[in-house]
Amino acid sequence: MPLFAGDLTLRGNLTIDVAVVGGGIQALLVLRKLAERYSTAMFTRSNLGAGQTAHSHAFLHQGQMVARMPELLKKLQAAKEDWDDLVPKELLHETSFYWTPKEIPFDCPWNGLVPSNASVPFRVRRPAALYEFPGHYINAHDVVSHIGAPLLSQIRRIYQIDQLGVSPNNEITFRIAADSDRTAGYRVTAKAVVFAAGAGNHRLISELTKELGYRGQQTIKAFMLIIQGKEGNALNRGQLPHHSGFFPSERIFIAPRRHNGESVWLVGDGQRFWIQHPADWLHMSARDWFRRLRVPLFDLVPELATYGKEFAWGYYEAVKAEGDHDGGFPENSPTIELLGNLPAIAVWPGLFTLAPSAACKVATQTEALIGSQVRTPAPVWPADLHPPVIERETWLDTPLWSWSEFNHLLNGSGALAS
Repeated sequence: MPLFAGDLTLRGNLTIDVAVVGGGIQALLVLRKLAERYSTAMFTRSNLGAGQTAHSHAFLHQGQMVARMPELLKKLQAAKEDWDDLVPKELLHETSFYWTPKEIPFDCPWNGLVPSNASVPFRVRRPAALYEFPGHYINAHDVVSHIGAPLLSQIRRIYQIDQLGVSPNNEITFRIAADSDRTAGYRVTAKAVVFAAGAGNHRLISELTKELGYRGQQTIKAFMLIIQGKEGNALNRGQLPHHSGFFPSERIFIAPRRHNGESVWLVGDGQRFWIQHPADWLHMSARDWFRRLRVPLFDLVPELATYGKEFAWGYYEAVKAEGDHDGGFPENSPTIELLGNLPAIAVWPGLFTLAPSAACKVATQTEALIGSQVRTPAPVWPADLHPPVIERETWLDTPLWSWSEFNHLLNGSGALAS
């Protein structure tokens, strides 16, 4: 993240109780909670719901992926109720969720063993048992719109943040750029700041704490495969059933979508690549990623290989930031970190599902930091600071190709199909 040029012209000062930095679902939920008590402002360098939120499959996990992590499993079970309270029922889309556990936890809350002769598209490796139960997902754009629209008066699009520091009154100060040329901006003073900027947290925290080697965050790069077909259950006719699933042996996760009469699968896998900086995304090979994905995917759903030409194919690069766990999955998600003795908090939900509970914890910790002081009047926004527009989910704007085009795109020879 480059800093401003030294000749930035400051046009004024903005004073608030709490500044939230970020533009995704986590930042929005934090803002929503804090706005109940404090004068708040949220600053984002991108469209609302861009970045990690737009990349997400937004499936509401209920613990199947972490069945051997009992504490995290309990959090995910409770989180579904948070979403039930947070969004209208019509924004929670139901799907049949399939799961092949390597082992069943003693207090496993699920049932629904699928008979071995059931007509399902997944051919799991035996002796794994296949379970089925209701699952739910959210279209991230819809949820960002639902939560963000009432808060837009407190959200502003900026183009940079720099000079993070602490005032003699132990308040956080920083500069924001109001224009894309980064020539004019404002000084912001806040009693506390919450960093909910995903991958962007690392640079901001490093500047504030002056720990340029800050390791409180790990940033993960991955890819998401998009397969689009017709609605229905006959894969041999180019139809994709509205199913989801997690298959540990194959390291495959499938989240469904419906769009303009078509059925879509978002397919992720266990390939997680730890990177030093978000700019490193572009240096991982999509060809190598798909070579590793295609074997377990086609073992799991053989019809995708046999009838590949019946579907449209695409992929996109995704980034995910988590609390640092040396490259492993953060079992203690969500990660919420108080930054030393500063009135500053950093939050990483770890999983989309946990964002509401993380927001509640951040609100509690913010109150512990600044108490119930007299509420600062809401700022009068300058005319050159504008609310952001809302981003569409990444998969909606990702180009799709025929099977032959997709193979040629990835390695120029079609060998991936063989």
